[in-house]
Amino acid sequence: MLPRDERISKEAEIRAILRTGSRKTRTPLLDLVIKPNHTSKPRLLVITKKALGKAVQRNRIKRRIKGAYLKIRHNINENNDMVVFPKPDSGCANFDYLASLMLKSANNR
Repeated sequence: MLPRDERISKEAEIRAILRTGSRKTRTPLLDLVIKPNHTSKPRLLVITKKALGKAVQRNRIKRRIKGAYLKIRHNINENNDMVVFPKPDSGCANFDYLASLMLKSANNR
């Protein structure tokens, strides 16, 4: 589980990130919207659509992405807000590959 201070949960913050996110990254497994934040840590939000499958599948995808984030969070260069939109194939993708995609996107300038 993500620590509370590394979660994005307020609707106003989510809308602001999606509206003014400075970097939009598209990969074969994930779409990411990244915006620098003014907190002391990077933060994450995973948004899954119902098209990804039933609740069990969507929750599994969320857990995998959050786990990948927890693995790379200390290697992220900047404090960013990251909103992740997983694609259907992300549920069966290699865990290390997911983590490397997220890290590359977060550190890419």
